[in-house]
Amino acid sequence: DVVRPDAVVVTSIGSEHRRSLGTLERTRDEKAHMVRALPPRGLAVLNGDDEHVMWMRGETRARVVTFGLGSQHDVAGTDLKLDWPRGIALTIAARGESARVAAPLFGEKMAYPLLAAAAVALDGGRPLADVARDLARVTPASGRMQAIALPNDLWLLRDEHKSGSETYFAALDAFAQIPARRRIAVVGDVAEPPSPQGPVYRAIGARLATSADRVIVVGQMYRRIAGGASDADGE
Repeated sequence: DVVRPDAVVVTSIGSEHRRSLGTLERTRDEKAHMVRALPPRGLAVLNGDDEHVMWMRGETRARVVTFGLGSQHDVAGTDLKLDWPRGIALTIAARGESARVAAPLFGEKMAYPLLAAAAVALDGGRPLADVARDLARVTPASGRMQAIALPNDLWLLRDEHKSGSETYFAALDAFAQIPARRRIAVVGDVAEPPSPQGPVYRAIGARLATSADRVIVVGQMYRRIAGGASDADGE
């Protein structure tokens, strides 16, 4: 009722509001008010890899542009690679053009905000080559997949800004891909975990068993995480 946007970007529908809204379907319906507020001349930029985001296509009168990993999207990201410790690199293709983008962000999920930003800029008339150059200057938010160089060839990968289950696993996926002689993970509780909680924490333990040499658990769920790790190791 207050904000009348001309453009809306929706990157994902996740579980961070599970306690207040209950289900992903209710969460997407609440967030769909953003695209419902768009006028017919407006722009809805939607993550084509998220089924709950794509559901919003039928909730708006505005023009829809999709982005995602794969050639089927209007703004498509392909050939995504980790270039540690510089960041990630991918090819962005749109409107018959393509450009290679290297940005100091880490993890597959961080490709999505790059693609969303590219979609908005391209729709605003920016050349793809200029967009690629500008994306190379993007820096991670504090505490969100933020790589920090420490003395003695040590690296700290911070990701404590939020700890929904989706972001938790995304961080662990990126952590596992980083080349290192030794990996030490310091992890805490999941924010607003789905019920039942046990399988979530055991899955985290199983993931840690294959990606970390040592795990330090801060919180109440260390036994469940340890149980999942032991099951994955067969111990």
